[in-house]
Amino acid sequence: MEKILIKSLQRVVILGEKGRGVPVLLTEDMQISVQAFIDLRLEPDFPEENEYLFPALHAEDGHHRAHLVLRKMANACGASDPSSLTSTRLRKHVGTLMTLLNLRDHELDAVADFMGADFMGHDIRVHRQCYRLSSDTMQLDKVSKILLNMEL
Repeated sequence: MEKILIKSLQRVVILGEKGRGVPVLLTEDMQISVQAFIDLRLEPDFPEENEYLFPALHAEDGHHRAHLVLRKMANACGASDPSSLTSTRLRKHVGTLMTLLNLRDHELDAVADFMGADFMGHDIRVHRQCYRLSSDTMQLDKVSKILLNMEL
């Protein structure tokens, strides 16, 4: 499985807050889309001096802010509660899902290393303490997966 993932994913590092590098995994479809977007930069509306992948048009050094784009898309998609679609809630959701995966400490450390020092917006120790699910939730998750797989 790892060999397939290595062939189908590309890891790039983008500039994040405070000048830190942020790793991003791109699927093959994403890679094609990013390349198409890079090709569009040759259009005259894109300022040549702007180094951002998603530049704000007609701005030499501006770029689109992800949280504003997310808010706009949350409102446009027809979600029943668009205010709940935030990057903070996404980080918490990923933390909860990682708990459901019941990652071993070394696997969680690998994810934390990939995500950066301030894993999911906080220290890895906080994740280990706060995102542990109750035994009822874990049993429901694990047993339901087993039973559903038995149906297949």
